[in-house]
Amino acid sequence: MRLRIKGFEFSVTYPALCLFSALIIINFDYVYCLSAVIIHELAHLALAAYFRTNVTGIKISLYDIEIVEKSRHIIDYKNDLIITAAGPLANFVLFAYYYHFDIKFAWVNLFIGAFNLLPAANLDGGQILYLILSRRFTLKTTANIVIVITICVSALLFFAGILVLFESKYNFSLLLICFYLILSLFYKQDKFL
Repeated sequence: MRLRIKGFEFSVTYPALCLFSALIIINFDYVYCLSAVIIHELAHLALAAYFRTNVTGIKISLYDIEIVEKSRHIIDYKNDLIITAAGPLANFVLFAYYYHFDIKFAWVNLFIGAFNLLPAANLDGGQILYLILSRRFTLKTTANIVIVITICVSALLFFAGILVLFESKYNFSLLLICFYLILSLFYKQDKFL
Protein backbone atom coordinates (compact mmCIF):
# COMPACT_ATOMS: atom_id res chain seq x y z
CA MET A 1 0.00 0.00 0.00
CA ARG A 2 1.42 3.37 -1.02
CA LEU A 3 0.23 6.89 -0.38
CA ARG A 4 2.00 9.89 -1.92
CA ILE A 5 1.36 13.46 -0.77
CA LYS A 6 3.45 16.32 -2.17
CA GLY A 7 6.62 14.29 -2.69
CA PHE A 8 6.28 12.37 0.59
CA GLU A 9 5.59 8.66 0.18
CA PHE A 10 4.14 6.46 2.91
CA SER A 11 4.29 2.73 2.13
CA VAL A 12 3.38 -0.40 4.06
CA THR A 13 4.13 -3.87 2.74
CA TYR A 14 1.23 -6.26 2.50
CA PRO A 15 2.68 -8.78 5.03
CA ALA A 16 3.22 -5.99 7.59
CA LEU A 17 -0.34 -4.73 7.10
CA CYS A 18 -1.70 -8.27 7.54
CA LEU A 19 0.37 -8.78 10.70
CA PHE A 20 -0.78 -5.48 12.26
CA SER A 21 -4.41 -6.27 11.43
CA ALA A 22 -4.18 -9.80 12.82
CA LEU A 23 -2.58 -8.59 16.05
CA ILE A 24 -5.32 -6.02 16.62
CA ILE A 25 -8.02 -8.62 15.92
CA ILE A 26 -6.39 -11.15 18.25
CA ASN A 27 -5.94 -8.72 21.10
CA PHE A 28 -6.97 -5.07 21.04
CA ASP A 29 -4.13 -4.28 23.48
CA TYR A 30 -1.79 -4.26 20.49
CA VAL A 31 -3.25 -0.83 19.69
CA TYR A 32 -1.13 0.39 22.63
CA CYS A 33 1.96 -1.06 20.96
CA LEU A 34 1.16 0.43 17.56
CA SER A 35 0.46 3.81 19.19
CA ALA A 36 3.80 3.74 21.00
CA VAL A 37 5.61 2.81 17.78
CA ILE A 38 3.86 5.58 15.84
CA ILE A 39 4.78 8.16 18.51
CA HIS A 40 8.34 6.83 18.47
CA GLU A 41 8.63 7.33 14.71
CA LEU A 42 6.91 10.73 14.82
CA ALA A 43 9.58 11.90 17.29
CA HIS A 44 12.26 10.91 14.77
CA LEU A 45 10.36 12.74 12.01
CA ALA A 46 9.80 15.87 14.12
CA LEU A 47 13.49 16.26 14.89
CA ALA A 48 14.46 15.39 11.32
CA ALA A 49 12.18 18.22 10.19
CA TYR A 50 13.62 20.52 12.88
CA PHE A 51 17.16 19.88 11.60
CA ARG A 52 15.89 20.35 8.03
CA THR A 53 16.79 16.93 6.69
CA ASN A 54 15.28 15.92 3.39
CA VAL A 55 12.75 13.27 4.50
CA THR A 56 10.95 11.85 1.47
CA GLY A 57 8.98 8.99 2.98
CA ILE A 58 8.37 6.20 5.43
CA LYS A 59 8.57 2.51 4.50
CA ILE A 60 7.09 -0.06 6.85
CA SER A 61 7.90 -3.73 6.38
CA LEU A 62 7.91 -6.79 8.62
CA TYR A 63 11.52 -6.15 9.64
CA ASP A 64 11.87 -2.42 9.61
CA ILE A 65 10.35 1.01 9.79
CA GLU A 66 12.58 3.12 7.61
CA ILE A 67 12.48 6.88 7.40
CA VAL A 68 13.70 7.65 3.89
CA GLU A 69 15.88 10.73 3.79
CA LYS A 70 18.35 11.90 1.20
CA SER A 71 20.49 14.15 3.42
CA ARG A 72 21.39 11.67 6.18
CA HIS A 73 25.04 11.44 5.18
CA ILE A 74 25.57 15.19 5.15
CA ILE A 75 23.92 16.26 8.40
CA ASP A 76 25.98 17.01 11.46
CA TYR A 77 27.05 14.05 13.63
CA LYS A 78 25.50 15.57 16.78
CA ASN A 79 22.20 16.27 15.03
CA ASP A 80 22.13 12.73 13.65
CA LEU A 81 22.60 11.35 17.17
CA ILE A 82 19.79 13.56 18.48
CA ILE A 83 17.42 12.47 15.69
CA THR A 84 18.24 8.81 16.33
CA ALA A 85 17.77 9.11 20.11
CA ALA A 86 14.50 11.06 19.76
CA GLY A 87 12.29 7.97 19.37
CA PRO A 88 13.33 6.17 22.56
CA LEU A 89 13.38 9.48 24.45
CA ALA A 90 9.78 10.16 23.39
CA ASN A 91 8.78 6.71 24.68
CA PHE A 92 10.50 7.35 28.03
CA VAL A 93 8.76 10.72 28.38
CA LEU A 94 5.40 9.05 27.68
CA PHE A 95 6.21 6.35 30.23
CA ALA A 96 6.84 9.00 32.88
CA TYR A 97 3.72 10.96 31.92
CA TYR A 98 1.28 8.04 31.66
CA TYR A 99 2.61 6.06 34.62
CA HIS A 100 -0.12 7.42 36.93
CA PHE A 101 -2.92 7.57 34.32
CA ASP A 102 -2.67 4.54 32.08
CA ILE A 103 -0.18 2.01 33.43
CA LYS A 104 -0.50 -0.34 30.44
CA PHE A 105 0.34 2.39 27.92
CA ALA A 106 3.17 3.57 30.19
CA TRP A 107 4.79 0.12 30.34
CA VAL A 108 4.40 -0.41 26.60
CA ASN A 109 6.27 2.87 26.01
CA LEU A 110 9.00 1.87 28.44
CA PHE A 111 9.43 -1.46 26.64
CA ILE A 112 9.45 0.10 23.15
CA GLY A 113 11.99 2.73 24.23
CA ALA A 114 14.27 0.24 26.00
CA PHE A 115 14.01 -2.32 23.21
CA ASN A 116 14.99 0.27 20.61
CA LEU A 117 18.10 1.16 22.62
CA LEU A 118 19.48 -2.38 22.35
CA PRO A 119 22.79 -2.23 20.46
CA ALA A 120 21.48 -4.17 17.47
CA ALA A 121 21.90 -3.19 13.84
CA ASN A 122 18.27 -2.54 12.99
CA LEU A 123 17.40 -0.62 16.15
CA ASP A 124 18.12 2.92 17.30
CA GLY A 125 20.71 1.67 19.78
CA GLY A 126 22.59 0.00 16.92
CA GLN A 127 22.38 3.19 14.87
CA ILE A 128 23.73 5.22 17.81
CA LEU A 129 26.53 2.70 18.30
CA TYR A 130 27.31 2.84 14.58
CA LEU A 131 27.46 6.65 14.64
CA ILE A 132 29.77 6.68 17.66
CA LEU A 133 32.09 3.97 16.32
CA SER A 134 32.21 5.45 12.82
CA ARG A 135 34.05 8.46 14.22
CA ARG A 136 36.87 6.16 15.33
CA PHE A 137 36.92 3.33 12.75
CA THR A 138 36.36 2.88 9.03
CA LEU A 139 32.76 2.35 7.96
CA LYS A 140 33.39 -1.30 7.06
CA THR A 141 35.05 -2.01 10.43
CA THR A 142 32.23 -0.20 12.22
CA ALA A 143 29.60 -2.22 10.34
CA ASN A 144 31.39 -5.47 11.25
CA ILE A 145 31.58 -4.48 14.93
CA VAL A 146 27.85 -3.68 15.00
CA ILE A 147 27.06 -7.01 13.31
CA VAL A 148 29.11 -8.94 15.90
CA ILE A 149 27.45 -7.03 18.76
CA THR A 150 24.01 -7.71 17.24
CA ILE A 151 24.78 -11.43 17.12
CA CYS A 152 25.99 -11.36 20.75
CA VAL A 153 22.88 -9.50 21.92
CA SER A 154 20.70 -11.96 19.99
CA ALA A 155 22.51 -14.92 21.56
CA LEU A 156 22.00 -13.50 25.06
CA LEU A 157 18.32 -12.92 24.34
CA PHE A 158 18.04 -16.45 22.93
CA PHE A 159 19.43 -18.03 26.11
CA ALA A 160 17.30 -15.77 28.30
CA GLY A 161 14.30 -16.64 26.11
CA ILE A 162 14.92 -20.38 26.58
CA LEU A 163 15.07 -19.91 30.36
CA VAL A 164 11.87 -17.84 30.36
CA LEU A 165 10.12 -20.40 28.14
CA PHE A 166 11.04 -23.31 30.43
CA GLU A 167 10.07 -21.34 33.52
CA SER A 168 6.73 -20.05 32.21
CA LYS A 169 5.85 -22.94 29.84
CA TYR A 170 4.30 -20.50 27.34
CA ASN A 171 6.15 -17.16 27.16
CA PHE A 172 8.27 -17.19 24.01
CA SER A 173 8.38 -13.41 23.48
CA LEU A 174 12.17 -13.14 24.03
CA LEU A 175 12.72 -15.86 21.44
CA LEU A 176 10.59 -13.92 18.95
CA ILE A 177 12.64 -10.79 19.65
CA CYS A 178 15.85 -12.77 19.12
CA PHE A 179 14.63 -14.13 15.78
CA TYR A 180 13.49 -10.65 14.76
CA LEU A 181 16.97 -9.23 15.44
CA ILE A 182 18.69 -11.99 13.46
CA LEU A 183 16.26 -11.78 10.52
CA SER A 184 16.49 -7.99 10.44
CA LEU A 185 20.27 -8.25 10.43
CA PHE A 186 20.12 -10.30 7.23
CA TYR A 187 17.46 -8.01 5.82
CA LYS A 188 19.39 -4.85 6.60
CA GLN A 189 22.77 -6.19 5.44
CA ASP A 190 25.12 -3.19 5.08
CA LYS A 191 22.46 -0.44 5.13
CA PHE A 192 23.28 0.97 8.57
CA LEU A 193 22.59 4.56 7.61
